[in-house]
Amino acid sequence: MSSDRLPSLMEPFHQLHSSTYEVDKRQPLMYPYKMHYQVDGGIILTASHNPGGPKGDFGIKFNCENGGPAPDHVTDAIHKITTEISSYSICRDINVDTGIIGHHEFDVDGMGKYIVDVIDSVKDYVELMKTIFDFPTMREYMKGLGGNQLRILIDSMHGATGPYVSTIFNDLLGCVGTDLLRTVPKPDFGGCYPDPNLTYAKDLVDRMRVGEVDMGAAFDGDGDRNMILGKSAFFVCPSDSLAVIANHIDCIPYFKNINVAGEEREKDGIWALLAWLQILAVKRKSVEEIVKEHWAEYGRNVVTRYDYENVESGGANLLMTFLEASMNASKLQSMIKWFKYIELCIYFESKELSANGVTYKVAHTDNFEYTDPVDGSVAKKQGLRVLFEDGSRLVFRLSGSTQTIGIDCSCKMEQFTGRKAPH
Repeated sequence: MSSDRLPSLMEPFHQLHSSTYEVDKRQPLMYPYKMHYQVDGGIILTASHNPGGPKGDFGIKFNCENGGPAPDHVTDAIHKITTEISSYSICRDINVDTGIIGHHEFDVDGMGKYIVDVIDSVKDYVELMKTIFDFPTMREYMKGLGGNQLRILIDSMHGATGPYVSTIFNDLLGCVGTDLLRTVPKPDFGGCYPDPNLTYAKDLVDRMRVGEVDMGAAFDGDGDRNMILGKSAFFVCPSDSLAVIANHIDCIPYFKNINVAGEEREKDGIWALLAWLQILAVKRKSVEEIVKEHWAEYGRNVVTRYDYENVESGGANLLMTFLEASMNASKLQSMIKWFKYIELCIYFESKELSANGVTYKVAHTDNFEYTDPVDGSVAKKQGLRVLFEDGSRLVFRLSGSTQTIGIDCSCKMEQFTGRKAPH
């Protein structure tokens, strides 16, 4: 397919099932389609949260039949197969207009019947969301009391969520169309960096600071990362956002009277925003009020994060190798200078670190790995962690979405302040 026939480089994904080839011309919110169409997996063409376009990033992700990203043992098996390929064939006679929803069948010599279905992913996704959330209640809440309509600013950053945002929040929930920003997907994201944070969604943050809008949200290029803001640009840390949703899960109709247990398969930014809106509709409180109540009940983790983008991959990997070796050394005092921005003294022999008049005692260090409780698969090297006795931690991590030119490094520091700490 030529790039001029695709609305965005990261939008199309292909779902494979036997000789069936299903093309979603919109975006990779994969789970409902794999469940509905009973396919074995989906290929996502994506720039994720990185700059896209002819001179930007372009990647391929594979999600399994459960809707989640392929675990290491699957990607390792795929890589092994690639080392054994000796030839491949191209069928040049299949021409499908992916801009038109429909069913197409082809006879391919030596392969049998080849089916291409272009589907309306927005319709399928909306139908699934209606089984989870109470749309009438949310729409009524959006209308407000005394005619004062609740306003939500949503920035799709010219990514894949745009058509979903327009349908769900404008058509179904009654949001003002002008409050839905950059909803037209573009191959290069309109020249923006589609990472929903305080830096790259600055226009949204500045508009929220005026104090005329009740809630804000932004999504990255393929819709998994998200940012939630309250009135006057009250920032909700992603970990707080997840914790608040989990703590108020009974506000969501699908989860009422259900004992919820399990793990996250794949992030979905629009789902997270709908969850927040459902919680607000039930609690009738602001975003800031709900978050501060959560801090008062469970305590607060103050987070500081430093991101170093598009770093030369060789140096970044060398840094992580050196840091991990330092963690594993039995007696070591090392000064690590991370670029020109951070100087970090780590004394693993005494296992104490001090900052801002507070001393932290190291309890454990590791390169985090996660074992899936369902299938037993293990995801290794998920980030270097320095864990402290009071629950605070340092995390060093390379980007999970490898860029074409460089790689991203991040250092995240979390301090647990307890329940009585000022907010």
